[in-house]
Amino acid sequence: MTPEQEEVATFYAVLIESDHAEKKVFRDNFFKAWKKILGPGHVIKDFDKCDFRPIWKYSQEKKEEAKIYRKENREKLKKEKEELMEIYGYALVDGYREKIGNFRVEPPGLFRGRGQHPKTGRLKERVMPEQITLNIGKGAKIPKCPIEGHNWKGVIHNPNVTWLAFWKDNINGDFKYVWLDKSSKFKGQSDFLKYEKSRKLKDYIDKIRAFYNRGIKSNKTEDYELAVAIYLIDRLALRVGNEKGEDTADTVGCCSLRTAHIMFKCDESDPPITLEDTKIRLKFLGKDSIQYDNIVNVEAPFYKKLMLMKKQALKTVDRMRDKKEREKGANMFTKVDPSVVNTTLSSFMDGLTAKVFRTYNASITLQRELEKVDDEVSKETPIGDKVFVYNRSNRIVAELCNHQRAIPKSHSTQVGKMKEKMSDLLDKREALEEHIQVLKGKKKKKAKKEKKNKKGEKEPRKFSQNIDVCQRQLESCLKSITNLEARLKTKDETKAVSLGTSKINYMDPRITVAWCKRKELPLEKVFNASLVTKFPWAMDTKTDWKY
Repeated sequence: MTPEQEEVATFYAVLIESDHAEKKVFRDNFFKAWKKILGPGHVIKDFDKCDFRPIWKYSQEKKEEAKIYRKENREKLKKEKEELMEIYGYALVDGYREKIGNFRVEPPGLFRGRGQHPKTGRLKERVMPEQITLNIGKGAKIPKCPIEGHNWKGVIHNPNVTWLAFWKDNINGDFKYVWLDKSSKFKGQSDFLKYEKSRKLKDYIDKIRAFYNRGIKSNKTEDYELAVAIYLIDRLALRVGNEKGEDTADTVGCCSLRTAHIMFKCDESDPPITLEDTKIRLKFLGKDSIQYDNIVNVEAPFYKKLMLMKKQALKTVDRMRDKKEREKGANMFTKVDPSVVNTTLSSFMDGLTAKVFRTYNASITLQRELEKVDDEVSKETPIGDKVFVYNRSNRIVAELCNHQRAIPKSHSTQVGKMKEKMSDLLDKREALEEHIQVLKGKKKKKAKKEKKNKKGEKEPRKFSQNIDVCQRQLESCLKSITNLEARLKTKDETKAVSLGTSKINYMDPRITVAWCKRKELPLEKVFNASLVTKFPWAMDTKTDWKY
């Protein structure tokens, strides 16, 4: 094989032990792309006859060598990284030095995608300088192209945008941008304005709800469809649902719901819905091909109209001849689309779109959930318990926004280690309690309890003969047990839920900062360093601040 052909084969070989390689779509898309590189006259014709394991084995050996090299040359590599950062990692904006988010272009490889993406396995081509357009100030020095013999596609001077470079992605045809870092002035302003806009919604939400409660009583299709759409966006935090191309994932939002996506108690479903009255089941692929599957209670007028909409749409299904089209179902909304929804919403509040509802609902839900447990948590509550209470509230928001994730492969291993640690702490507590009783003369001395050392060997536990020292050790041990119990609970409850997405994009950070200050919980226990850097404008929030 040529180096190019071998490179593409390696892209697949390194993934043969992953879940991606088990997907037929991934394998088919890869082989189709590889065959183009191999050419029509190449000896390789059948994917099933290819053995990628020797390449995988070689790549694993190289990976281990790279690990050793990085370990041995840590300082050298760190220096090289810092030098690159100084050259490419900063931009001068209005006289201020601002950090750039990511100045490195994604390397070539196989597109993975999320969920059941139809393009998974396709070849992500190498991006060359000739594909990249830079955006710099007039009179600024043009950054030197790092690849000798190549040059940039173009250089423009547009002060009305905040991106610094762009190119076109060959997988989805989207434009990819280089932005300023999340800690930059522009990003901070954008975040602040986003949350302030969502806060304004609370002043208009009653009018909007009155509007859709009136609209649902109408016999005009466009009126009740609009009422249903805004109701679902408001109450269930659904995305509005835009048009999709034929070769993109069949992801769905509110206005693109089809008959196959909604079930009532009288429908056949798996699992069956047997709950009474106004329960419906919504099941579809949401953003990033993440499955949305939820049984929810809707108010009676909306339930009746949804049944009517499905009944009318099923008439369209009956007229379909194509089997695949029939399985997909017909659109539930025939008179309303995202533009109609957003135009209607903006008539209530300037700049209001369906997207603002997700930010509003996530933020208001977090605040309400934390208020519910206000009496449970005081300044004196153990830190582990405070974190557990916060994460539980965060989880409710994540579930509302359908922020799911696959259970990490390392989950059971991590839980196992935590349980081992818990067992050791419980043994230590028991041993300390007995030792203190012996020191007080209330118990006879027994054989010393054993513990495992770092090598995994058993050895006797040793404690001080000073009763005050032992008492402090016992208090520390009890605190560790409480914290670990809370961490284990959180680990179990959030194993299939992504808490980070709502923190980054949807929950107003000032709610968290105010609550942490009020309860004297160190912010770093719930916000990592990256989030603190992202929201510097929220750090001075007062304890009595309300969303």
